[in-house]
Amino acid sequence: MDKFTGRPAKDESRNDVETNTYDFLEKLNIPYETLCHEAIYTIAESEDVERYWEFHTARICFFATSSILYFAY
Repeated sequence: MDKFTGRPAKDESRNDVETNTYDFLEKLNIPYETLCHEAIYTIAESEDVERYWEFHTARICFFATSSILYFAY
């Protein structure tokens, strides 16, 4: 896991949505942190990610069909 203040150092592997989000936050001078990690599939794995933050994080789930991607928060 890699934690950054602001956008990740390696920006070339990011998709347009992620890059545009970083650009937007920076344009508004909103400070943020980024934690880059491998995909996690269990609550136990998410607890390992939470140890890097100073607060309880939300669980975000992604569901996909062949044509639509759904987000559940």
